Amino acid sequence: MSAPITSRFLMIPREIPKYLATAYSVKYSQIEKNENIFKRSIFKIYRFILLAKEIIFSTISFTSSLEINKNIKRLQKDFDEKNKNLKDISSKDICVYLVGSVDNPGGAILGNHLYYYHHYKIKNFEKYFDVAAKVIKNNKDITSFLEEIKSKYPTRNIKVMDIVCHGCNDRMFLGDSFEYKISDVKNDEFKAMSQDGAIILDACSTAQETSSQLSIARQIAKKNPFLRIFAPKYPLFFSKPLINKTTKRIENVVHGFAIFKAFTCETFRYEREIDESAIPDTGKRSRG
Repeated sequence: MSAPITSRFLMIPREIPKYLATAYSVKYSQIEKNENIFKRSIFKIYRFILLAKEIIFSTISFTSSLEINKNIKRLQKDFDEKNKNLKDISSKDICVYLVGSVDNPGGAILGNHLYYYHHYKIKNFEKYFDVAAKVIKNNKDITSFLEEIKSKYPTRNIKVMDIVCHGCNDRMFLGDSFEYKISDVKNDEFKAMSQDGAIILDACSTAQETSSQLSIARQIAKKNPFLRIFAPKYPLFFSKPLINKTTKRIENVVHGFAIFKAFTCETFRYEREIDESAIPDTGKRSRG
C-alpha cells in the first residue's frame, strides 16, 4: 500500500531544513558553546554558507577512500558516545541504527554529506525511540550488536532496526570483503528484536524481484517471521520512515529523489517461517 500523498509530495524539499539544522548542530554546537550570543549571531549565516558549500561539494564530487575511512571513524566515535547514554530505566523502546562500512566514489553511504544524513536520521528516530548505533562489516556484526543491546537492557524492546548500506535485489554490501546474500540469511537471525518489530533496509533495490529471483528483503522476512521488512524496489537516494505518533509504529517508509513525489518502500511480513531453500546465488551485482 502506498504511503499517503501528503507524505510523498515534496518529501525532500520539506526535509532539507531539518537536515541542514541537524548538520549545523553536529558541526558547530561545541564551538558555539564557548561563544557569546553576539558572536554566534554574527557567524551563524557565514557558517551556514560554509556548511552548504561543504554538503553541495560532497554531493557532486567523488569521495576518496581517505574520506570514507575518516567518516567511518567519526561515525563510530559519535555512535560510541550515543550508546553510553542508553539507560535501562527509560520507558522508550530501542531503535538500532547500523551503517555499512563500504562505499563507492559517489559517497552515498559514507560521504561527508552522508555523515550528517546519518545524524539527521537518528535525530528523527529519537523523537520516539532511544537509539543504539554501530558501523558494521558483516551480518555477524548485526546479530552480535542486537544481542549485546538486548543483554545490557533485557527489559527494553528493540522495535526498529535500520540498516544503511549499498545493495541490490539479492544482496547487501556491508563491508569491503563481505556481501550479505540471500543464501546467508539464517532462521530467526534477528530474534533479539521484538516480534512486532520492523527492519528497514536502507539499501537500493533490495525489494526488487523477478519471476526467477526473490529479493533479499523477502528472504529476510521469510526467515524472521512476524517482523515487518521495509525495503525499496528502486534506487534509494533519500528515505524517511513514517512513524505513528501514538503507537510509535512504523507504518511506511518513503524514499527516492523526491523533489516532487517519493516512492513507497515494499513491505514484507510472514506469520510463520517459510521452509524453502534460498534462491541460488547468481553472481555479483553492481552496488546501488
